[in-house]
Amino acid sequence: LVLMTKASIQVQRGHFNHMPLDTASNNELGVLAKVFTQMSSELGRLYSRLEDAVNEKTQKLRQTNRSLTTLYQSSQLLTPTKINDKILSQVLNHIRVSEHLRYIELEIFGSEHWEISFGQKDPKQSLQVEELSIENENLAVLSWQAGLPCPDPRMMKNLGQMVEKRCIQQKTQRQQNHLWRMKDRQL
Repeated sequence: LVLMTKASIQVQRGHFNHMPLDTASNNELGVLAKVFTQMSSELGRLYSRLEDAVNEKTQKLRQTNRSLTTLYQSSQLLTPTKINDKILSQVLNHIRVSEHLRYIELEIFGSEHWEISFGQKDPKQSLQVEELSIENENLAVLSWQAGLPCPDPRMMKNLGQMVEKRCIQQKTQRQQNHLWRMKDRQL
């Protein structure tokens, strides 16, 4: 009975591999010791699975938090009135580091044709591609190769959408400037 009490105190403290009990006896204490040992072993397995699940969820939350922070910082970098290849380079490199990408590339089409890349492209690994377009006009292509841990696909889609919006804004601004210059010439 003393051993059973000590073993129950160990289990209460989270030590599920408690001291060995006499499970061979055919009396009531032997049956109780056998059931107690099985129960504590099962509790240990359940506790371990719960711990693993909590750790996995915590890791996913950290990744999501890091991705959101990275998106926010990227958004802040992309909000100046005119974007340029230097700003885009900062954003891409920040994303590459934050999301553990092996390689990232952005090619922007139009009057400013920029092709910016960071990392080493692995010819054995396929590129993931996000085409950025409006009304069937291809504005840019975002390509990347994931490292480990893999980035959240929503993160890369959101980055693509941010760049796409900035390209559209810049294109619209260029068109407005062109129209204003034409109006000024007519006057």
